[in-house]
Amino acid sequence: MSNDYRHLIERFLVHWNQGDYTDFSEIYHADFEFCMPGTASCLGIMEYEEWIDSMRGAYPDLQIVIYDELTADNKIALQWQFTGTNEGKLRHSPAAHKRVELPGMTLFHLLDGQIWRGQWFYDVIAVYRQLGRTPSIFLDTA
Repeated sequence: MSNDYRHLIERFLVHWNQGDYTDFSEIYHADFEFCMPGTASCLGIMEYEEWIDSMRGAYPDLQIVIYDELTADNKIALQWQFTGTNEGKLRHSPAAHKRVELPGMTLFHLLDGQIWRGQWFYDVIAVYRQLGRTPSIFLDTA
């Protein structure tokens, strides 16, 4: 990986694993947007920070470990493992008190040396299964 982008990856991990946002505006572009499974549209930087906070609240021991990375043409691809114990409210669900281990990928697009867009890829259904829940899309509402 190019050393030019190493600081972005290191700060990304600090934001997630420690909840330290002191340099958030230096790392993420002012027009940053993130997209993830199950959302109809991409969201902005404020929503991204709120999402990290909500995940850290739901999984107080959360850790993201990167085990593969690739950079090319102003893009960074990360393959990661998320682990954490669900001890807090997750969206509209109470804590399940169960551990989640989830592999996933994030593709960052860079602009002016900052992260401009983040696309997250992971198995949402696997999260529900590990928490012992059934996603509402599978429930019979008729």
